[in-house]
Amino acid sequence: MWGVLMKVVAFSDIHGNVAALKDARERIINRVKPDVVVVCGDITHLGGAEVALQVLRALEGLHVFYVWGNMDSVGRNLQLPLEGMECIHGRIVSFGGVDFVGLSANFDPKFLLSVKKSENPMVVVSHEPPRGCCDKAWSGMNIGNKHLRSFVESVMPELVFCGHVHEARGSCQLGATIVVNVGKCSEGGAVATLTQGSFEVNLI
Repeated sequence: MWGVLMKVVAFSDIHGNVAALKDARERIINRVKPDVVVVCGDITHLGGAEVALQVLRALEGLHVFYVWGNMDSVGRNLQLPLEGMECIHGRIVSFGGVDFVGLSANFDPKFLLSVKKSENPMVVVSHEPPRGCCDKAWSGMNIGNKHLRSFVESVMPELVFCGHVHEARGSCQLGATIVVNVGKCSEGGAVATLTQGSFEVNLI
């Protein structure tokens, strides 16, 4: 039994839309009152650090883990000087009895070879979905990440939050893992409630 109780709210693909993020904070975060907020990349739309800083300031006062997307013109390990917010790309960060694994866009697949499952539940915060799961583009092609797919199949984290493929917003089961593509922030986000021995995830 995990013996934890945590609420996580996930957003992705903000694309510099501060108004949408502020609306999501008012509509979702203020109601759910999560322990942590995760952001799955594309914080900006081809913007750099200063733009990203202005966007994420809309989440000030919250505990936030974020990764970078393919539309963020920053180094993948960039840490913004925002209190309570942390880029977790290429790292495992334990918080409240949960292991969070961060994967920005174009991550080095060698990192995943070093990630092992502990006794804690594991939540992957990835920009890209795993191949073949919540990753179907308008063209009908599956454009998710094959390395993430292999990792999920072998390690079986409890939950993967992702974005990138806006039109594939939704959730699916990949073995024992729930994969949630939270889509564009302007369309909402997702809420995961982890309780003792089980958890529930809903798009909202």
